[in-house]
Amino acid sequence: MFISVILNGFNIKINFMQRIIEQKIINQTNQALLIDILADATSLSKQVLKSALDKGCVWLKSGKKINRVRRVKKPLKVGDEVFLYFNEKILSSIPAEPDLLLDKKDYSVWFKPAGVFAQGSKWGDHCALTRLVEKALNRNSFLVHRLDRATSGIMMVAHTKHAARDLSKLFADRKINKTYLAIVEGEFNTDMLTINEKIDDKSAISHIKLLTFANNRSLLEVR
Repeated sequence: MFISVILNGFNIKINFMQRIIEQKIINQTNQALLIDILADATSLSKQVLKSALDKGCVWLKSGKKINRVRRVKKPLKVGDEVFLYFNEKILSSIPAEPDLLLDKKDYSVWFKPAGVFAQGSKWGDHCALTRLVEKALNRNSFLVHRLDRATSGIMMVAHTKHAARDLSKLFADRKINKTYLAIVEGEFNTDMLTINEKIDDKSAISHIKLLTFANNRSLLEVR
């Protein structure tokens, strides 16, 4: 159940069942510290807020730009807007660790386990591959392609804007081939199948090949 309340002059949307807080705070004091503003406006302790900041659920709008913010003692200007998206269940999630397969400095290649997001959301990014890679290599990380959370597989991560642009173009121009393996229940009734259907109004062609069938399951290769 959600309820909107006024606390110390701040409008807060709270879910008492799971401790979810979605809140906008407008700073009124020049050089106020981010952690102090958050502590004054919420019922959360500074220890909890420090963890929340590190896990990426706090955003700062200063001028026209809005960015994720992690710096606990970041000084704020009057009029800066702070957005808190605190979800206790999401923030308590523990991600599986990705495996580094190749490091070329400007980009790296990783095995993403199932359950790990490709990128974060407004509710946090500590379970996202990009953030896990940033912390592992101490470098900026840029997403150049995606895998669904439930899918495990190999992903490339760029570490410079130049590499991100070039790799994204290679994927967009289909100069990098992607191959998926899928296990489906039952016997696939053909050795080869081509599906040509638009996805989000974009052309999408998939070639499916039966690799093996055993124990009433089919192993498929999808390109």
